[in-house]
Amino acid sequence: MKVLRFLSLVSLIVLLCPGASWALGVEGAVGAWSQTNDGGIKNSGPEIGISDDMKLSDNVRFYGRLKIDTLPLLPDVYLMVTQTQTNGFGSKSGGFQFGDDTFTSASFSTNLDLYEYDLAFFYPVPLVKTATAGVLNVEGGVNLKTLDVTINLHQAGIERTDSAVVPIPMLYLGVQIKPLERFSLEAEFRGLSFTDSTFYDIIGRLRVNIYGPSFIAAGYRYENMSVNKDYLSIDRRVGGPFVELGFKF
Repeated sequence: MKVLRFLSLVSLIVLLCPGASWALGVEGAVGAWSQTNDGGIKNSGPEIGISDDMKLSDNVRFYGRLKIDTLPLLPDVYLMVTQTQTNGFGSKSGGFQFGDDTFTSASFSTNLDLYEYDLAFFYPVPLVKTATAGVLNVEGGVNLKTLDVTINLHQAGIERTDSAVVPIPMLYLGVQIKPLERFSLEAEFRGLSFTDSTFYDIIGRLRVNIYGPSFIAAGYRYENMSVNKDYLSIDRRVGGPFVELGFKF
């Protein structure tokens, strides 16, 4: 439901942007990302392995993105939302503590819901596109990533649900290489490293224009997050290929 609400908002923005004096171009896409999860999660106890203990399944999940080119002197805007919903049925030898609850070595089930909301403000690096006759474009700026995570653990007689919303300021870097009119290679990097938090989000994409403003694209995305929010600690690595369908005006 959260992704649907975001995409509805994206659609409204797209409808408004062509008539807005500050919008010179709009690019939007929806895609499916095949996610392979690894790492661990803990809450006032030992780390529980995402793949080893929880046995969280790999899934294909959806995302949407919207990029708006604005007037000179104003930063361009990049919005993106990414969904992760996965579950598993596993066990941990010797049991474990999660929050105020003690789980035994018997089997337990896990549900993980995680939504990532990215909002970037950026500028193209001056003269790069002009100097390369439109072949190369480099852009950089800042990105605010907000994690909305809910994890539920259930075992006979025990159930624990924890939620957290974590804002993460990051740097944004984008590169587009367009050797031919219909083809382009693109890369995006969002990252930060603090004392108690590290987050890298890397995207590589091959895009092909198919008809008019529409395009198809495929690529690979990898995330590495180590985030601590009060009692909840998430050390998660996820990666996999994706495909998307989009438009650019």
